[in-house]
Amino acid sequence: MTPKQQRFVDYYLSNGFNATDAAKSAGYSEKSAYSQGQRLLKHVEVKKAVEKKQSNLRKNTKVKAEKIIAELAKIAFSNIKDIADWESASVRFKSSEDIPDEIAACIQEISEHSTQTQFGGSQTLRLKLYDKQRALEMLGKYLGLWVEKHEHSGPDGKPLQVQPVDPRLIVQDAAKLLKESEGGEEEFE
Repeated sequence: MTPKQQRFVDYYLSNGFNATDAAKSAGYSEKSAYSQGQRLLKHVEVKKAVEKKQSNLRKNTKVKAEKIIAELAKIAFSNIKDIADWESASVRFKSSEDIPDEIAACIQEISEHSTQTQFGGSQTLRLKLYDKQRALEMLGKYLGLWVEKHEHSGPDGKPLQVQPVDPRLIVQDAAKLLKESEGGEEEFE
């Protein structure tokens, strides 16, 4: 693996698995970063290096799937009534001492804002929980409760018409695109 490819692996893991950003950071051109990133993820040595680093990260952080699922379940099945009480004209947050840790883990933000006017002051308290719907979606996908399907159709919902393509034309088009791209063949290390 080249030093540039190794930099790609390092940046890919450190920037949230964004192949385009990793390619730019590793030194690939801005114009070709997207295609380079996608190509590098399919490169055998790069793919193995990413998998090895991910495995090492999992071992070193001791993060297990069960722990992640438990955190998602806390969020997915959280209930605002465990944190606040309300009536028609008021809301009261429970004391932090009265909120168990597994419920507190569902809170994304608590903030307080005070304003003063010539007529007096006011106080605004804000409580924001993590996204319950997103946590439910992630749990459902992980547990295989549903499978996403993508159907493709032609005009007016009719079946797509597929025409055979001569592979030589694809090779010619790919060669033409390579010549037109900035850096052309020198990008392929």
